[in-house]
Amino acid sequence: MGTVTVNAESEHRWYWGRGPLREDASALVGLQTPAAYALALLSIVVLSTIAFAAGGVTRPWLLGAVLLVLAAVALMVLAAAGDPLRPLPTAVAVLLPPTALAAAVPALTREPGLAYTVLTAAIVSIQVLTAVRGRLGAAWLGLALSIVVGIGADRVAGPLATLTGNLGSNLAVMIMATVFVAIIRPRARRIHALRRDARDRSAFDAAQEAVLTVRDQEVAGLARQARPLLERIATGEPIDDAVVGECLLVEAALRDRIRAPGLHDDDLAAAVWQARARGARVLLLDDRAVGDDDPDRFAPLLASAAELLDSVGPGSEVTVRVLPNGRGRLATITVVDGGRLSRWEFTPDGLPA
Repeated sequence: MGTVTVNAESEHRWYWGRGPLREDASALVGLQTPAAYALALLSIVVLSTIAFAAGGVTRPWLLGAVLLVLAAVALMVLAAAGDPLRPLPTAVAVLLPPTALAAAVPALTREPGLAYTVLTAAIVSIQVLTAVRGRLGAAWLGLALSIVVGIGADRVAGPLATLTGNLGSNLAVMIMATVFVAIIRPRARRIHALRRDARDRSAFDAAQEAVLTVRDQEVAGLARQARPLLERIATGEPIDDAVVGECLLVEAALRDRIRAPGLHDDDLAAAVWQARARGARVLLLDDRAVGDDDPDRFAPLLASAAELLDSVGPGSEVTVRVLPNGRGRLATITVVDGGRLSRWEFTPDGLPA
């Protein structure tokens, strides 16, 4: 219908129906990709296997439940929406790991094989992810609570040298995560801002190119219709009624392009031309908001209008009107022929009502 559709490629990739990628530091380091989730699941399986296989587990069901909780928290921090991480998932990431650690102590002997190493590794991993998601203070609080729980467990059920030693060594991991977050998050904001600017510029350039393409199409159409007549007039030859009639048809066609851009279609234009040449009066109107265009909806309307115009004769009056937005109808076609009025309506989907 004389329009050009612009499809600007977006960098907002979609995964598993979760929505577009968050524009934060986690996107830069690949934490929102399927590979990251696959690696997380593999780590969960490997660490759980190590925790059970190394021995020292007195209540397997309880340790299994604790590991499931920690795995769920880690995946939640990875997938949760918002940047920074929203308050509810942040609270879960802070409170559940130390709670899970306290619950795991009765499930283990004083000196289990590697269970405490697995638990503390899972806890610090969750807090590192929380820090990367923009909640650095909450991540430190979660680790501090886990250390407090570990010290308390050491006093009550201990000594638990493996637990307290591993929690202490995790401080170094959090310090490195803090430095990483301090460096990467400000740069991530700038990088994503530059990417948005690039997308906006690409969309603007594509829109400008589309406008120029439409303009070239309109100029070419004008040249096809009007230039032969103008050249004939320029020769100075006598102008007869046939030339005048053709000039009137060209003028009407040009008015249609201005008054009804949404109804510009080659088949309809040909049908309108032939109907006017037979002596029918045809009026095309497009009263929609500027820029509101969905070409697919107009196919039934254009086909129906062209079919009706092919059947009208001299003296008939045909009006094809696209209605303003919010009218409950897309368009109407009215035909007045010999004092008899016929009217057709089309739904917002473009189908005959």
